[in-house]
Parts: sequence; C-alpha cells; structure tokens
Amino acid sequence: MNSSKLEPQKIMSHIPIMPYHEVADIGAGEGRVAIPMAKFLHDGRVVAVDIDEDKISSLRDAVQAAKLSNVEASIVNEGKQLPIENESVDGVMLSVVLHHADDPAFILSESRRILKRDGWLAVVEIHKREDVEGHPLEERLGETDANVLLSSHEFRPRGRHDIDGRYYLLVAKR
Repeated sequence: MNSSKLEPQKIMSHIPIMPYHEVADIGAGEGRVAIPMAKFLHDGRVVAVDIDEDKISSLRDAVQAAKLSNVEASIVNEGKQLPIENESVDGVMLSVVLHHADDPAFILSESRRILKRDGWLAVVEIHKREDVEGHPLEERLGETDANVLLSSHEFRPRGRHDIDGRYYLLVAKR
C-alpha cells in the first residue's frame, strides 16, 4: 500500500502556473499547497479559502512564519459564494477537496465563475482503488466521476497525471 504524502512541487510541475498568476486555493486547509504556491508566485498571489476556522488560523500562522506577503486567507461558509470577484483569478486549485464537499457541483460552478477566460483548474484527488490507502473507498471521488463533473461545468480537459500512485491530477481550462 502506498501512503505517500502529497508533494505540492509535483502538482505544480504539471499545472500551467506562472509566477505572476493569481490563484485561488479552495479548501486550502493549513496551506499544504498554498504556501509552496505563494513562494513560487513572486509576482502573483494566492487567495486561500476554507470552511475550517482553525485551519485558516494555522495557515495565517504559516504565512507569517514564512514571511509571505502574497497570501490572503479567508474563512468561507459552505454553500456560500466565494469572496472572490467574477473572472478575477488565473487558476483554481482544488487539492483533495471535492470528495469532502457536500455539493461539489457548487464548488465547480464557483470555480468557473471566478476563473478568467482560459484560466486553469487543477483537481487533485485520491485514487478510488482498494490498493490505495486513505479515506474510505465509498467517500472518494473516482476519476471518471470527476471528469463527468468537470465536463458538466464546461471545463475542457488539458491533462491528467498520476502523482506517486496515490493521487490523480486533472488539469482543465475554463
């Protein structure tokens, strides 16, 4: 069984992120991906949002410890519109988020709303296979279902990558 930790650098090597981009990290948690992204985005910024107040507090502490000035961290209420303007971000990161959501379709419609025309979306999820450790199998979002969700929100597939045998990464364009 593979219990590898998700490495943000591996994700970032497969997405069309540029140092000047503005990226929304939806479900950012404690900043596992937001912090490395912010370090890369030396002329851009990360808008990190999560529904968990404690995780956003930890993220803010990590941002301060890393002396980063390009991360804006906000608490959001599940099912409520994100505090981000229409068509204002270059990319959206959904790292191990959709399978947790009560309404993944809402998250994708919000992602589409905030993304600039031709903006990119990155979806990382745990493979829905018996040989992969993690959340119970029935709680995971299989790759086929994720692709159906993306296409139902008019996202155009741009790439698919396996990350350490445990995760899959889908990259799409608005």
